[in-house]
Amino acid sequence: MGISKESEEKTTVIEALELGGPNNGADGHTPLQMSLPSPGFWRLDAYFGNKFFDSITVQVHDLK
Repeated sequence: MGISKESEEKTTVIEALELGGPNNGADGHTPLQMSLPSPGFWRLDAYFGNKFFDSITVQVHDLK
């Protein structure tokens, strides 16, 4: 889940994906791309199922 620090807008960044096989020492992996709808600071909350795991804050730049 992504939450904008400026507007409090919420968006689902990544839906559940199936894990691929082992990669680079990990038991499983999933290549992915994500995008957020507007520039600014976004808190990304990670959930596994319905269980909250951790958060990270990223700064999104407008590339126009």
